[in-house]
Order: sequence, then structure tokens, then C-alpha cells
Amino acid sequence: YLALTTAYDINNISNIIVDIQVLESLKVFILLQMIIDVEINDKLNVLIDHQIYLQALSYQSNVPIITLNLIDSLRTMFSYNQHKSAVEFKIEALKILQDRDRTKNGRFLNILLYILALIGSFQTLDVLEEQFDISFSWGMVIICVVFGLLGIVWWTRDNKN
Repeated sequence: YLALTTAYDINNISNIIVDIQVLESLKVFILLQMIIDVEINDKLNVLIDHQIYLQALSYQSNVPIITLNLIDSLRTMFSYNQHKSAVEFKIEALKILQDRDRTKNGRFLNILLYILALIGSFQTLDVLEEQFDISFSWGMVIICVVFGLLGIVWWTRDNKN
């Protein structure tokens, strides 16, 4: 994938082979890391950190021109583009799953706060009983009905969204 060398000195053949092997190993390393991200890494922060690392490898400065040509050639390969799009899809999917978890946790916290507000409203029943002669049991029934109806309205609106 790199180049075809036609004019070389037979004494330099070992240097040429070593250079080709190093460049090929760089290509294989980058592709292997992308395959690991697609098939093994399941945590969003690890996946993003790993992709940043691979992007840093791809933007080398102060390297020989043949290495830059290799990296440019690598970016045009079908397998590189295929794995890159798979990694990008996986990152987006993990972000969506993370948002779903946050939504579930937010809903759970809202329910807990709602229950705490209901329990806190029972404390006002003593004041209502003393000031307005409303019995504690009737006040509790009224508060439970109001909180129940408002809770059902909130639940249906939240599920509809």
C-alpha cells in the first residue's frame, strides 16, 4: 500500500525491509486499536480516551515524509473508514445509553422528592386541625388524593414525552 521501490542498492535492502516492517506495524497497530474499540471497549470514557490517543498518533509532526504518506494512505483505506464509522456509531450509541440512564436516575429522584413532599405535607395537618378544625384523617385523605392525582398527571406526561 505504500510504494514500489525499483532503484535501490543491494546493500540497503535490510534498511528498506526494516522501514517497510515498521510502517506496516504502525498501520496494523492503528487498525488493531480501532478493532478493539469496536469489539471490546464498552465504556464511553475509555473509548473516547482511546480514540483521542489514536488521533494523536495520526497527527504526528517531525516525522519522515514516508510516515506521513503512510498515515494519509491509511486514512483512505476501506477497512480504516469502516472501523472509524463503526467506532463513531458506537460512541453515539453509548452516549444515548448514558442519557437513558440519567433520565431513569432523574425520574427516580423526582419520585423520591414527591414522596418526601407528601410526607412533609402531613406535618401541616396539625396546623389545619388546630386552626380550621379539619380532622387529621380527612386532611390526610384529601392530601393523599391531591398528591395521587397530581402524581398520575405527572407520570402520564413524563411517559408521553
